[in-house]
Amino acid sequence: MSVFGITDVVANRMCVGCGACAVRPAGEASMRWTVREIHEADLDGLSAGALARASAVCPFSDACPDEDALARDLGPGERLEAGPEVGGYRRVVPGRLADDRLLAWASSGGLTGYVLRKLLVQGQVDGVVHVRSTGAADGPLVDYTVSTTREEVLARGKSRYHSVEFSAVFNRLRGNGPR
Repeated sequence: MSVFGITDVVANRMCVGCGACAVRPAGEASMRWTVREIHEADLDGLSAGALARASAVCPFSDACPDEDALARDLGPGERLEAGPEVGGYRRVVPGRLADDRLLAWASSGGLTGYVLRKLLVQGQVDGVVHVRSTGAADGPLVDYTVSTTREEVLARGKSRYHSVEFSAVFNRLRGNGPR
């Protein structure tokens, strides 16, 4: 029985254009902007070995471990609760920002942005990789970027629900020096 690999994912229009295949292994696969105005893996001319490496990171390929498999490998003493609806988790808690002025710049209660801003201000991270609006009339409406200040994270807040791929930003960050 053959493994449902990245070529099957693309052929069946299941590719969401995440860009994982274009990051690892670097330089083998690439991404293209399609006539359907979405990102998609471009596998033209890839060797069987390159296709196998791309399948290993494609989230819809049988060759890529799913979240449950990854959670089982957290290490000694790390066990997650599990539920059929959500998979593995440590605990589930609701939350939202208390500052209503910041909620206008936030999504889903604003907790992710709050944590990211705190990590930057405290020097725990050098930058935050996240999605921003491009403002482009043609091409992708959103892309991944790196924010290095609290103000950039705040200005680029809000969820963006459109085709977006991360290979360009991760390939740019690869080996650039910061953490």
